[in-house]
Amino acid sequence: MFILSDLVSLINSKLRGRTDLVDQYPMWANSIALELSQNYEFEELKLTGPTLNFVIGQSEYKLDTFLLPNTPIGYNNITTFFRYFTTNNPPLLNQTGSVIEGRSMAVVEPMRNLPGLPMFWAQHGNVMVVGFSPDQEYAVYMRYQRKHPPVKTLADVLFFPNDWDDILATGIAIKGCEFAGMNDISVEYFKKLHGDPKEPESLGLIKGRVSQQRRNMNNNARRLNVTIKRY
Repeated sequence: MFILSDLVSLINSKLRGRTDLVDQYPMWANSIALELSQNYEFEELKLTGPTLNFVIGQSEYKLDTFLLPNTPIGYNNITTFFRYFTTNNPPLLNQTGSVIEGRSMAVVEPMRNLPGLPMFWAQHGNVMVVGFSPDQEYAVYMRYQRKHPPVKTLADVLFFPNDWDDILATGIAIKGCEFAGMNDISVEYFKKLHGDPKEPESLGLIKGRVSQQRRNMNNNARRLNVTIKRY
């Protein structure tokens, strides 16, 4: 993580020394931060909600039910929605459960009035619907990536890895070039950030950056599931 003011000199250089645009940086940084956090996973934005209990017979819950109270801006994606096989809260050390899988509303709808162990969830507006309808007060919690907090001043924090500084500065510079009418430079920065569509091997800074999650996965053994079909 870093502060927007840490990027000012880098952004200025990309804007060919246009220091008169500094007051616009927070607005452009806010736009880039929201765009990136909606499309990519960042450990700096991930949180774990409180462990709660389902209500017997209730299949619909407000989306913010499973979020921490201090994240009113909501979430971008759900990493896991985990339901224990027990009603104990907190669960005992040796008690486990399974992940409630995300599905479309068309899949969950026929299940939401049938009592049983919740197996799937779907989002409908600002409501989360689970199926089956809980037949016990199962303990449950959510891991999620929150939306990036608003960036309003140069003193605000950008919740990204430290090695994303050039990516963010380039994204802000694109906004600045568009604002200042430096369209040719904006196009070149766009190619640098996202790759050149005419050159398939040109990944761009974003796709070329390996996330922490991918690094972790590359260092762990993976399980292969073998399926044998009958003829």
